[in-house]
Amino acid sequence: MHAMIFLAFALGVMLSPDTLILVGNTLGHEGRAALSGLLVAGGLHVLTARTYGRLGLHPAARQGESQILHATFGPLVATVLPLCARVIYTVSAATGILAIAGYVFNEVFVYWFPNLGFSFCLLGMVVGLNLAGSRVATLAQLSYVALALGGVLSLAGLGLLEAGQTPSRFEVTSSSFVTVRSLLVGLLLFVGFELALFTTPYTARVTSPLGRLMALGIVLAALVRCLWGGVSIHFVAPARLAESTVPHMVAARAIGGASGRVVMGVVVLAGTCATVHALLSAGAHMLAGMAEHGLLPAWLRWRQARPALLVLAAGPALMLATGMAGEPETEVYTRAGGLFWLLHYAAMHLVVLVGQRRQAPQTAWGWGSAPAVVSLLCLVALGLGVLGLVWIDHEATHLVVFMGFAGASASVLSLAWLSWRRCWYRWRAAASTCDDATSTGKHS
Repeated sequence: MHAMIFLAFALGVMLSPDTLILVGNTLGHEGRAALSGLLVAGGLHVLTARTYGRLGLHPAARQGESQILHATFGPLVATVLPLCARVIYTVSAATGILAIAGYVFNEVFVYWFPNLGFSFCLLGMVVGLNLAGSRVATLAQLSYVALALGGVLSLAGLGLLEAGQTPSRFEVTSSSFVTVRSLLVGLLLFVGFELALFTTPYTARVTSPLGRLMALGIVLAALVRCLWGGVSIHFVAPARLAESTVPHMVAARAIGGASGRVVMGVVVLAGTCATVHALLSAGAHMLAGMAEHGLLPAWLRWRQARPALLVLAAGPALMLATGMAGEPETEVYTRAGGLFWLLHYAAMHLVVLVGQRRQAPQTAWGWGSAPAVVSLLCLVALGLGVLGLVWIDHEATHLVVFMGFAGASASVLSLAWLSWRRCWYRWRAAASTCDDATSTGKHS
């Protein structure tokens, strides 16, 4: 049971409606080669998941990652990299998918209900369930994941039955077995698998190796996407998949008609809840762990990280209220957060190489040479992947400028906090010394 809960949180972000859009558009542009690229990218993330499992973050995961990054790179990198990766992605991606959920609810279920109002209601529901306690939040996450996976698999199964009776009317060609673009896009489809280390209180009770469970989550997500992608391209012309902003809804209608559209609507709503829930819960516990390690203010860890949860939830709420949901800038912020997240994975592989070089027996990463070679290859692949994603981005200039601004801003704020904290502790130590000397003098 605990392993199933862990998997539900590991699959959370990978069930985002954004991934269905990316898979559909990439299939339209690249053909079936996109499925091969997705599998290769998933394999790279499986190696990253195994690295997380070997780094010994179990059971105190929320502090373990900060401690490892701090010990290897110092407090600045240990603060800036997680904030730029997970906080930026959480705020911007949650804003975008909540807006998508509002539009889907408005168009598929209740046309008269304001789509923005439904987005706020969905955000409030997710935050409320998190505040209600870990048991309620866990049951909710299991329900979201079951609905999303069940809906996709039902539509895919129906499509396979119909595909066996009628051949595809569309000719799908691709230039190679794996295209570079599909491989690069595939890297973004699996970010967030490690959030299960932060979101569930049952991590310490899981008996299976956590690295294998995270890898299993990636494999399941890859297989479901390949199955759905293969069925989609059988029923919908590639050009239509490439041009549509909702290729999953187009494919669902082609497979199951009006009923298929309703089922996909449920998938989108459940996937949105699973993604927002995992992002907010994991982000709050990550901030609490960083606060416990002294990298952030201590009030973020009070009352089971509830202040941190409210701070994170205020981000998408403010962006929705100011009309940023449908703006191109929000998509740029989301892609920037995804690139920072890939750099975060690269940093975790670099931890292995640095630990191998130091040969410190007391560290958790001083193993043999094989994991170091794997981490080196993954580090190079992730670095090239980030450069490639920037290169093919149609707003590369804005993307790079925002990433530079975000990194510089986070660095300045982090340095200010760390400097203030160091001065505060020095002042406290000096004051304590003076008090001791005064009391000693009076006693004499």
